[in-house]
Amino acid sequence: MSLLTKEHGLPLSVENYESLRPILSPEEVKPFEENLAHHRCFHVETWDVFNETENLFYHKDTVQSFPKVYLLTDGKCSSTCWLFVREMLQMPNVIQIGEKTCAQSLYSQARWVTLPSGLSKLYFPMQQRVTPLDHINQPFVPSYTYSDNWTDEGKVRKWVIKIINMIFS
Repeated sequence: MSLLTKEHGLPLSVENYESLRPILSPEEVKPFEENLAHHRCFHVETWDVFNETENLFYHKDTVQSFPKVYLLTDGKCSSTCWLFVREMLQMPNVIQIGEKTCAQSLYSQARWVTLPSGLSKLYFPMQQRVTPLDHINQPFVPSYTYSDNWTDEGKVRKWVIKIINMIFS
């Protein structure tokens, strides 16, 4: 049986073929080249941060090879942090823990201007986002919520370890 089979947990891939080819025997190379020639049983992983309807990174054959990732967020996670959380949660085996993120609006690059009277400030956006359009005005809610003191790093660490141990047991 070829090393490059789904049964062995290594999906056939155009990307991994060149790196594995030198260590494979001719018997192992032959089925892959045949499959490749007929466009069967292989995939190319792609990532497109602007695809709104389909997660192109996720592939059912790769799920087993991804470790669990715990993404710790607090209530101050917004803007670029929110975008990072959005992208991470598209990946297999990523679990958000902590507090829900802020919601992301279509507007960004906020600017403060002091009014001529000096008695107040005006806060307004300078840019409108084109993408992403999904999940706008909604926070990402964690699977496990931390509601204690965030400034006590020891407590936060103990809580994270408790959550990880609970999930693995």
